[in-house]
Amino acid sequence: MTRGRKPMTATEPDVLDASAEQQAGKALAVMRETAISSENERLQALFDLGRAVGVAGAMRAMRSFSAAAEIHAFEKINKSRAFKDLCIEFPDGFRPAENIDEFCRAHFGRGYKSMQDHKRLLQQLGEDAYESVRKLDLPRTQLRLLLTLPEDDRAAVEDAMRDGGKDEVVTLIQSLANKLDETREQVEHLKGELKATEEISAEKTQRIEQLQRESKRIAAAAPDQVRADLAKEIAEHVSAARDKLATTVRSGFFALGQHYVEHGGTDCRHLMAGHVAELQKVLNELREEFNLRDLEGDGRPEWMDWPATDEAPAGAEA
Repeated sequence: MTRGRKPMTATEPDVLDASAEQQAGKALAVMRETAISSENERLQALFDLGRAVGVAGAMRAMRSFSAAAEIHAFEKINKSRAFKDLCIEFPDGFRPAENIDEFCRAHFGRGYKSMQDHKRLLQQLGEDAYESVRKLDLPRTQLRLLLTLPEDDRAAVEDAMRDGGKDEVVTLIQSLANKLDETREQVEHLKGELKATEEISAEKTQRIEQLQRESKRIAAAAPDQVRADLAKEIAEHVSAARDKLATTVRSGFFALGQHYVEHGGTDCRHLMAGHVAELQKVLNELREEFNLRDLEGDGRPEWMDWPATDEAPAGAEA
């Protein structure tokens, strides 16, 4: 019986404990939902990856599978790191791949680097040409040549790949590549000729500028200085020509004569005599044009004994 007693009421600590329990319960529920959501997302990603792997595997099993689709599947797998959680078939059983290269070798039959090379090839050729290349199984050498061809030539090869056989395509690629090499050689030759022409033109320009400066200098110099400078310049030219005859031309004559002695043939002295006659003709023309004496004498030029005057010494031969 409770008559005469006061009813019992909840104390403040009891209320606080109930509120805390409710908050904790809500927090646990949120954590469970978050964990479930994250796991679902991971499982969904793994499912999508498995589906991509399945597509690639199915296409490899088909005789007329799409080579481009295989590369697209590789791209998706490569971008996802979830392949490490996917069990695939190996010779030693089903297990996850240790790395992407092992995964590619097990599932695509080629290593990661090879798959990357085919990915770049697909990007460079386009899907239609890439499909044709894979179908014909063109050698690496021909593929490299194909990528170097101009756009028009590559289009011709793509047409041939659709309509012709492997041997025909290989021959066409090689022919176009050879033609391209010949064109490049011609271009390089023309560049060389252009460069030589430019160098010759530059030398002529420098020579003209030098002569113009020399002309101005001569016009401004005293007559005696001009005469001395001209005499010095002529002496330098004559000395260079004499040295050329005494060394280079003489060596050439000697080599030609030695060849005749050792191997026979036509007597080469008439050829040497002809060259000497050419030189002698130029010397005679100079002597006649400027009314010069023949001062050969005993080998010492007579003019070296003349006094420094404009007239020859008395008794000198006219």
